[in-house]
Amino acid sequence: GDDHQNRYAIMRQALSEDEKTILDEIHKAGEITQDSLRFRLNWSKAKVSTILTNLDRRNLLQRERVGKTYKVYLSTPCKTV
Repeated sequence: GDDHQNRYAIMRQALSEDEKTILDEIHKAGEITQDSLRFRLNWSKAKVSTILTNLDRRNLLQRERVGKTYKVYLSTPCKTV
């Protein structure tokens, strides 16, 4: 709902352009692997990893290990149960 959109907008304000870009991709996808993000954004593995780590530290997203990569999704789930 609106509340979620507002929270998302406020959350985004504190971020760098790169962080916003990656967060928006995750937001759009719902959940995505680290590898897919890399291909979509055409960034280096190190760059994607660094930015995700920073966002993870701020508890903006969560990572789940899946084989050799990670599944990434936002901490505030859009779907209301």
